[in-house]
Amino acid sequence: MIFSFLMVSLLANAQFNFFVEGTGNFSLISKSKVVNTYAIPHNHLNFKSYRETTYKADYVNKLGADITLGLNYFFQDNFSFDTGINFKNVNFNQKTSNSSKEFYLPIENGSYPTLPHLPTSELKDDYSLFLLSVPVSVSYYLLENTLSASLGATPGYLVYSKGGSGESADFNKFQMGIELQLRYQIAPKIWLTGVFQEYSTKLYKPELKQSFSNLRMLKLGLKYDF
Repeated sequence: MIFSFLMVSLLANAQFNFFVEGTGNFSLISKSKVVNTYAIPHNHLNFKSYRETTYKADYVNKLGADITLGLNYFFQDNFSFDTGINFKNVNFNQKTSNSSKEFYLPIENGSYPTLPHLPTSELKDDYSLFLLSVPVSVSYYLLENTLSASLGATPGYLVYSKGGSGESADFNKFQMGIELQLRYQIAPKIWLTGVFQEYSTKLYKPELKQSFSNLRMLKLGLKYDF
């Protein structure tokens, strides 16, 4: 009974506000390097044989764009619950390399041979990702409601990707991240927005070893309230 009364009170005092937000984004994907070492079969009685494989990924980050259709639900004067539908295009250039070397370690003290490095394979491509997400956040308003700070989650799905071929284009379809957003009102219905997003999901499926980096970006744009 008390819970129902509180819910009715909140809904009675709530205010809804629809908005559209357009931003430009700049990807900030970090470099990655992973080294794996494992034993391999050998024909030497006095040595253990190993292979060391190094995966590296470097990025040139580029500009992209976002658009969000959203809703602000004001459950208190200075707080709102925000959600909507976001469609974004993220662009970057990726260079990956895969190198291996084999070596022996002696079972007993003594010298052991050094083996040459195996050929290094490299791949360089431009990529363009198209993601659909449903951001969910809570905003706090201050300075007479002309400035807001938001913290929330951005679950999303990779709808389409361009660039690369085969495994080099096999990204994780589902993405989960967090975002921190600041908005400043520059006109009665217009806000300047700045956003930082960090995705906890790896850019690629980890078993593919294309990259162990995470998708992150900065966004700057305008929000218009209806």
